[in-house]
Amino acid sequence: MRPMTHSLKARLLDRLMARRHRAKRACHTKSLARCLCKHAKRSHFEGKASEARREQEHYVQCRRAFLAWSSRHAETLGTTTIIRSTRTSMEVRFGNLNPVLSFSVSGTSIGAFVLVGQFRDWLAEFDSAPRWQSGGYVCDLIMREYAVVYPDRFGLWRGEVFDYFQRWFAADFLTATGLIADYNGSIGFMTTALYPGKHVPSRDGHTCFPLFVNASQTPVEGGTI
Repeated sequence: MRPMTHSLKARLLDRLMARRHRAKRACHTKSLARCLCKHAKRSHFEGKASEARREQEHYVQCRRAFLAWSSRHAETLGTTTIIRSTRTSMEVRFGNLNPVLSFSVSGTSIGAFVLVGQFRDWLAEFDSAPRWQSGGYVCDLIMREYAVVYPDRFGLWRGEVFDYFQRWFAADFLTATGLIADYNGSIGFMTTALYPGKHVPSRDGHTCFPLFVNASQTPVEGGTI
């Protein structure tokens, strides 16, 4: 074997160093890519967590406002019982109202629904679709020319949901004498309405329920409530 010259040794050493440099650079690039990926995932998670916290804080404001309202009307409504609760919504019943009636509250809506056995129907629902624009929040369910800009989401919820619910409760619910339901067990469908109401001229053919527990709680087919 021919002895290795100085120049050959230098070339081999240069190749070896270049190979090591490329390996280190590739390793560094992979490590940097992993760090960036982890950072992106962490930022995404933190963004989602922050959004969830804001959503929960907003719901807590709505929940407090609704429970304060029910407390002010305790003489009419009776005891407030929370029958289901999550981080962003709750369902309640009132001690003086017929137990078939429940109320749902979230950060975007308030609704009253009727549950009879397996049948469920919304008696009234007040909804909103908040969207941020320059200057505040607007509700996307309202035509643009009539939209009101609110400084925060709670202001929108109060103006577009809670206020309308309170008006309905005072003007329609408390002036009704009962609740009528039309349901068919064969198709699993039920419709409900307050009586008397704008769209219910007669009780005939409907099952009638009293609104308050101090009235007769026995459903009556087309009879007097």
